[in-house]
Formats: sequence, C-alpha cells, structure tokens
Amino acid sequence: MGTYKTALITGGAQRIGSSITEHLAKKGLNIAIQFNNSKKNIDNLKKKVERKGVKFEAFKADFNKKLDYGSFFENIEKRIGHVDLLINNSSTFIFDTIRNTNYEIFDSHVNVNLKAPFFLSKYFVKKLKKKNGLIINIIDQRVKNITPYF
Repeated sequence: MGTYKTALITGGAQRIGSSITEHLAKKGLNIAIQFNNSKKNIDNLKKKVERKGVKFEAFKADFNKKLDYGSFFENIEKRIGHVDLLINNSSTFIFDTIRNTNYEIFDSHVNVNLKAPFFLSKYFVKKLKKKNGLIINIIDQRVKNITPYF
C-alpha cells in the first residue's frame, strides 16, 4: 500500500469496514471514516488506529438524507489531507420483500448503496486531478445470492 497515503472508508466503524480501517492503518495509511449509527465504536477504533502512528478522523453522515457530497468531501480533505484511496463500503439492510416494500425502503437502498458511492467517486476523481488514486466499491453478497429477506 506504499503508493497510497490517505484512505476514506465509508461504513468504516463496524464489521468489515473496521477491519479494513485497522488493516490500512497497520500498512501506514492515514484514515478517514464515514459512519452513521456507529458512534460508540469510534473511540475504540481511533485508539487502535492512532497506535499505528497514523492520523484518524471520523465523519458522521447519513447517506439516506440529502447531502452535499462535494462539501462533505472538501471537509474530509481539510481535516486529514488529500485522499488517494476511496473505499465505498457503507450499506443499508432493511428487511423487505416484494409484498412489503415501499418507496421509502427502495429510496433508502438506492441512496446508501448507489447514490453515495457514485457521488463520492465523482468528487474523489475531481480532487485527484492528475494524481494517482484508487476506488474500491464493496457490495454485499446478497446481490449475487439473493434471498427473499432483503
């Protein structure tokens, strides 16, 4: 990971996101994470990451609400510096079936799982200019192994 210096990991406070966060910090990358409902995990994760001798910043954002992604990205770069690795990991899981789904559930899935990664990628690329960078988009396995529960 020597090529990259600073990573933004959405959904970086729990489950696979926190594992990615810790792994990249161990490799020497400064870390910015987006979280929504995982505030209780932040302090512990911050201590683990900072013990590795890198910077750590956490940014609360609900991707299901209207958000100015450009300003969100600008704020991240003001606090931690240039981001050259974007990991779109944030996701939402709402129990639904074809019988009980509705517009609100549908919009939530689209906002968090598609709209947020798309616009974060847009602003990431815009800020890169001629520098190198990497985007990793993580999707849930349920897309390929669909069940009637989500």
